[in-house]
Amino acid sequence: MVDNQLDQLMEEIGCDRIWIGQFHNGGHFYPTGKSIQKFSIFYEKLTPTTSAIQHIFQQIPVSLFPKALSKLYKDGELAIINYNTDETYDLNIFSKDHGTKSFYMLAVDDLDGHFIGVMGIAFNDKEHKLSKEEWIFIRQKVGAIGSLLTDYLYKKK
Repeated sequence: MVDNQLDQLMEEIGCDRIWIGQFHNGGHFYPTGKSIQKFSIFYEKLTPTTSAIQHIFQQIPVSLFPKALSKLYKDGELAIINYNTDETYDLNIFSKDHGTKSFYMLAVDDLDGHFIGVMGIAFNDKEHKLSKEEWIFIRQKVGAIGSLLTDYLYKKK
């Protein structure tokens, strides 16, 4: 069902890559045993000419992206329309290594408003400034995805 939501988004806004990363406990520090907060990309949709990143972004410590995650926690979304002129929130890796021209991230929240993941949307061929209508559509879809993930994560066995 999440894949279906991402397919609809790709078709509607014409992006090159869209993905969902979720937060998890990926391990423990040695020797304290304290939990390490990480995220991994669990869902990814691509155009045929776009290379996958899902296999690269697994078990990534959240501490590597403090600006981006702080912005998402505070505002729920961020936009990098042009990597040369806009604030990049420590996300240059998506531009330099993957040819991204414009990049958007949105917080994925569960039904109780807890920040459980991230949606990333990339445009590679040219810069793309999202229209008001595109933002509305994306926000609706990220809400639907948050609901689907809530159902999956908290469902009683």
